Amino acid sequence: MPVRLTKTWRSIFRLVDTGVPSKELDFDISSVADETIRTITMPNANVDLTSIAGSGYVVVTDAATYTVTAANRGKVHIIPDLTADCVLSLPAAADGLRYEFWYGGVAADAQDWQFDTGADANFYLGGLVQHDPDNAGDDTVVYYPDGDSNSKVNILTPEAGTVVRMFCNGTNWYLNGTVISATDAGVTWADQ
Repeated sequence: MPVRLTKTWRSIFRLVDTGVPSKELDFDISSVADETIRTITMPNANVDLTSIAGSGYVVVTDAATYTVTAANRGKVHIIPDLTADCVLSLPAAADGLRYEFWYGGVAADAQDWQFDTGADANFYLGGLVQHDPDNAGDDTVVYYPDGDSNSKVNILTPEAGTVVRMFCNGTNWYLNGTVISATDAGVTWADQ
Protein backbone atom coordinates (compact mmCIF):
# COMPACT_ATOMS: atom_id res chain seq x y z
CA MET A 1 0.00 0.00 0.00
CA PRO A 2 1.45 3.40 -0.92
CA VAL A 3 2.75 5.65 1.83
CA ARG A 4 4.43 9.02 1.79
CA LEU A 5 6.12 11.18 4.37
CA THR A 6 5.08 14.78 4.67
CA LYS A 7 6.71 17.35 6.92
CA THR A 8 4.29 19.25 9.13
CA TRP A 9 4.73 22.72 10.63
CA ARG A 10 5.85 21.15 13.94
CA SER A 11 8.78 19.36 12.24
CA ILE A 12 7.13 16.05 12.92
CA PHE A 13 6.67 13.85 9.90
CA ARG A 14 3.29 12.35 9.28
CA LEU A 15 2.94 8.82 7.84
CA VAL A 16 0.04 9.00 5.42
CA ASP A 17 -1.60 5.79 4.22
CA THR A 18 -4.27 6.05 1.53
CA GLY A 19 -7.69 5.30 2.95
CA VAL A 20 -6.55 4.94 6.54
CA PRO A 21 -6.52 7.73 9.13
CA SER A 22 -3.01 9.13 9.50
CA LYS A 23 -1.01 8.80 12.69
CA GLU A 24 1.58 11.20 13.95
CA LEU A 25 4.77 9.42 14.95
CA ASP A 26 7.93 10.63 16.63
CA PHE A 27 10.99 9.15 14.97
CA ASP A 28 14.61 9.79 14.04
CA ILE A 29 15.87 9.95 10.48
CA SER A 30 19.44 9.19 9.44
CA SER A 31 20.86 10.38 6.15
CA VAL A 32 24.15 10.86 4.37
CA ALA A 33 25.82 13.89 2.79
CA ASP A 34 23.56 13.80 -0.28
CA GLU A 35 20.56 14.06 2.10
CA THR A 36 19.14 10.74 0.95
CA ILE A 37 17.10 9.25 3.79
CA ARG A 38 18.61 5.87 4.69
CA THR A 39 16.74 4.76 7.82
CA ILE A 40 13.78 5.76 9.93
CA THR A 41 13.81 4.67 13.58
CA MET A 42 10.50 4.63 15.45
CA PRO A 43 9.63 3.37 18.95
CA ASN A 44 8.47 -0.06 17.72
CA ALA A 45 10.07 -0.34 14.28
CA ASN A 46 13.19 0.37 12.28
CA VAL A 47 12.68 0.99 8.56
CA ASP A 48 15.72 0.65 6.28
CA LEU A 49 15.20 2.63 3.09
CA THR A 50 18.64 1.92 1.61
CA SER A 51 17.27 -0.62 -0.86
CA ILE A 52 14.97 1.94 -2.48
CA ALA A 53 17.34 4.91 -2.34
CA GLY A 54 19.21 5.95 -5.46
CA SER A 55 18.66 5.00 -9.08
CA GLY A 56 17.12 1.58 -8.52
CA TYR A 57 19.42 -0.24 -10.93
CA VAL A 58 23.07 -1.14 -11.48
CA VAL A 59 24.70 -1.99 -14.80
CA VAL A 60 27.13 -4.86 -14.23
CA THR A 61 30.55 -4.26 -15.77
CA ASP A 62 31.68 -6.45 -18.67
CA ALA A 63 34.41 -8.34 -16.81
CA ALA A 64 35.38 -11.86 -15.76
CA THR A 65 34.41 -11.08 -12.15
CA TYR A 66 31.90 -8.76 -10.51
CA THR A 67 31.33 -8.15 -6.80
CA VAL A 68 27.69 -7.64 -5.84
CA THR A 69 27.59 -5.22 -2.90
CA ALA A 70 25.29 -4.99 0.08
CA ALA A 71 24.94 -1.27 -0.69
CA ASN A 72 23.14 -2.19 -3.94
CA ARG A 73 20.61 -4.52 -2.31
CA GLY A 74 17.11 -4.19 -3.66
CA LYS A 75 18.34 -2.85 -7.00
CA VAL A 76 17.97 -4.47 -10.39
CA HIS A 77 21.36 -5.53 -11.76
CA ILE A 78 21.40 -5.39 -15.55
CA ILE A 79 23.95 -7.75 -17.08
CA PRO A 80 25.01 -6.78 -20.62
CA ASP A 81 26.03 -9.05 -23.49
CA LEU A 82 29.36 -10.15 -21.99
CA THR A 83 32.66 -10.76 -23.80
CA ALA A 84 33.70 -13.49 -21.31
CA ASP A 85 32.06 -15.71 -18.69
CA CYS A 86 31.43 -13.74 -15.48
CA VAL A 87 31.54 -14.85 -11.83
CA LEU A 88 29.24 -12.65 -9.75
CA SER A 89 30.28 -12.89 -6.09
CA LEU A 90 27.47 -12.25 -3.65
CA PRO A 91 28.11 -10.31 -0.43
CA ALA A 92 28.44 -12.04 2.94
CA ALA A 93 25.12 -13.58 3.92
CA ALA A 94 22.92 -11.14 5.84
CA ASP A 95 19.21 -11.19 6.59
CA GLY A 96 17.17 -9.13 4.12
CA LEU A 97 19.61 -8.90 1.22
CA ARG A 98 17.70 -9.17 -2.05
CA TYR A 99 18.72 -8.76 -5.66
CA GLU A 100 17.28 -9.09 -9.14
CA PHE A 101 19.48 -9.78 -12.17
CA TRP A 102 18.29 -9.17 -15.75
CA TYR A 103 19.89 -9.99 -19.06
CA GLY A 104 20.22 -6.66 -20.90
CA GLY A 105 21.89 -7.59 -24.20
CA VAL A 106 20.40 -7.13 -27.65
CA ALA A 107 21.18 -10.69 -28.83
CA ALA A 108 21.67 -14.06 -27.16
CA ASP A 109 24.81 -14.02 -25.00
CA ALA A 110 27.51 -16.53 -25.87
CA GLN A 111 28.88 -16.20 -22.31
CA ASP A 112 27.77 -17.63 -18.97
CA TRP A 113 26.98 -16.16 -15.54
CA GLN A 114 27.99 -17.81 -12.28
CA PHE A 115 26.52 -16.62 -8.97
CA ASP A 116 28.78 -17.58 -6.05
CA THR A 117 27.70 -17.29 -2.39
CA GLY A 118 31.32 -17.81 -1.25
CA ALA A 119 30.67 -20.78 1.07
CA ASP A 120 28.86 -24.12 0.91
CA ALA A 121 27.23 -23.25 4.27
CA ASN A 122 25.41 -20.45 2.39
CA PHE A 123 23.76 -22.76 -0.12
CA TYR A 124 20.84 -22.05 -2.44
CA LEU A 125 17.18 -22.90 -1.84
CA GLY A 126 14.35 -22.52 -4.36
CA GLY A 127 14.99 -23.05 -8.05
CA LEU A 128 14.95 -21.75 -11.61
CA VAL A 129 12.83 -22.44 -14.68
CA GLN A 130 14.48 -22.61 -18.10
CA HIS A 131 12.71 -22.09 -21.40
CA ASP A 132 14.65 -23.36 -24.44
CA PRO A 133 13.59 -21.31 -27.48
CA ASP A 134 15.31 -23.39 -30.17
CA ASN A 135 13.29 -26.61 -29.58
CA ALA A 136 16.52 -28.65 -29.61
CA GLY A 137 15.81 -29.99 -26.13
CA ASP A 138 13.04 -29.80 -23.61
CA ASP A 139 11.06 -26.61 -24.04
CA THR A 140 10.68 -26.04 -20.28
CA VAL A 141 12.81 -27.51 -17.48
CA VAL A 142 12.81 -26.79 -13.74
CA TYR A 143 16.13 -26.92 -11.86
CA TYR A 144 16.61 -27.28 -8.10
CA PRO A 145 19.81 -27.14 -6.02
CA ASP A 146 20.64 -30.03 -3.67
CA GLY A 147 19.45 -27.99 -0.65
CA ASP A 148 22.54 -28.64 1.47
CA SER A 149 25.71 -27.45 -0.25
CA ASN A 150 25.16 -26.01 -3.76
CA SER A 151 26.65 -22.54 -3.34
CA LYS A 152 27.24 -21.80 -7.03
CA VAL A 153 24.68 -21.58 -9.81
CA ASN A 154 25.59 -21.22 -13.48
CA ILE A 155 23.29 -19.58 -16.01
CA LEU A 156 24.45 -20.69 -19.45
CA THR A 157 24.13 -18.43 -22.52
CA PRO A 158 21.20 -16.29 -21.32
CA GLU A 159 18.85 -14.51 -23.69
CA ALA A 160 16.20 -11.79 -23.43
CA GLY A 161 13.70 -12.53 -20.67
CA THR A 162 16.25 -14.02 -18.27
CA VAL A 163 15.53 -12.74 -14.74
CA VAL A 164 17.03 -14.22 -11.56
CA ARG A 165 15.85 -13.10 -8.11
CA MET A 166 17.69 -13.81 -4.85
CA PHE A 167 16.86 -13.23 -1.20
CA CYS A 168 19.07 -14.03 1.79
CA ASN A 169 17.64 -15.09 5.16
CA GLY A 170 20.95 -14.48 6.94
CA THR A 171 22.39 -17.89 6.06
CA ASN A 172 20.93 -19.23 2.83
CA TRP A 173 20.01 -17.66 -0.50
CA TYR A 174 16.51 -18.22 -1.88
CA LEU A 175 16.53 -18.24 -5.65
CA ASN A 176 13.69 -17.89 -8.13
CA GLY A 177 13.51 -16.85 -11.75
CA THR A 178 13.35 -17.67 -15.41
CA VAL A 179 16.28 -18.48 -17.67
CA ILE A 180 15.84 -18.21 -21.43
CA SER A 181 18.65 -20.18 -23.08
CA ALA A 182 19.08 -22.33 -26.18
CA THR A 183 21.59 -24.43 -24.21
CA ASP A 184 19.86 -27.75 -23.42
CA ALA A 185 20.98 -27.68 -19.75
CA GLY A 186 20.93 -23.91 -19.20
CA VAL A 187 21.25 -24.08 -15.39
CA THR A 188 23.89 -26.04 -13.46
CA TRP A 189 24.76 -26.21 -9.74
CA ALA A 190 28.09 -26.68 -7.94
CA ASP A 191 29.74 -26.60 -4.52
CA GLN A 192 32.82 -24.53 -3.67
